[in-house]
Amino acid sequence: MTELGPLVREVIRTFDGTQVVAIDRGREGWPPYEDMQRALALYVSLDLRCWCLMPAKPAQPGEPEPLDPRKVYAEDVTQGDKDGKRAYRRLGMRWYAYLYQAMQREQSDRLREGTTGAPLWQQKRARFNALWLWAKERVGKAQLVEAENLRLPLEYRPPVIVGDPGS
Repeated sequence: MTELGPLVREVIRTFDGTQVVAIDRGREGWPPYEDMQRALALYVSLDLRCWCLMPAKPAQPGEPEPLDPRKVYAEDVTQGDKDGKRAYRRLGMRWYAYLYQAMQREQSDRLREGTTGAPLWQQKRARFNALWLWAKERVGKAQLVEAENLRLPLEYRPPVIVGDPGS
């Protein structure tokens, strides 16, 4: 798997993510590119579905100033959709590193199995590349490369689904 790291990194660096978002636009689980551009934060699930945390609308005269949504939403959020519940984590460098490393492992497995053309894998890869572009525009390429090489502690885990209150 180690020898695939530089190859995978180079593929991701040279991919034009704006095309990915255009291809994936309108598909369930992925926000429109315009929303991603304005988003304060991106929440991403382990299967790379995501949603944007958008800025609050400005207050009208006589209304109190709106809260900054980044102070309202937790780091991990459980949301329901037609498939049931899904756990999301606000995208930060550690979560990006975890997702990147998971994608590397999955790509290695798929290359070994000869299943890189599978439609679900192609969609997941497209979503990750769009995610990479979003992150690159906000923190820069150098920080993403640093995150890709980050050694996460063994106890770092993806978000988990939290049950309904009172259940």
